[in-house]
Amino acid sequence: VGDQAMQYPDLVAQINDAGHLIGNHTFSHPHLDRLTPDETVVELNATARLLEGLTKYRSPLFRAPYTANVDPSRPEDLGPLRMALQN
Repeated sequence: VGDQAMQYPDLVAQINDAGHLIGNHTFSHPHLDRLTPDETVVELNATARLLEGLTKYRSPLFRAPYTANVDPSRPEDLGPLRMALQN
């Protein structure tokens, strides 16, 4: 979660330096289906840019908050996934 990465940049660096991939899980862990599309983009981009700044890499990983897997069972789960793919 981006706000935690911002609070603990040394831990992010340690994880990255150990060779682990760090995924985007939004900045503040909101229910994305309750946000506007613009708010969702901000959540995704803020975390992506923060991770890029801390690790020098763009993460290919994303998992939406409050989802157990990447196989959505509800149509409203597709919106955040589509936005993540576009950003």
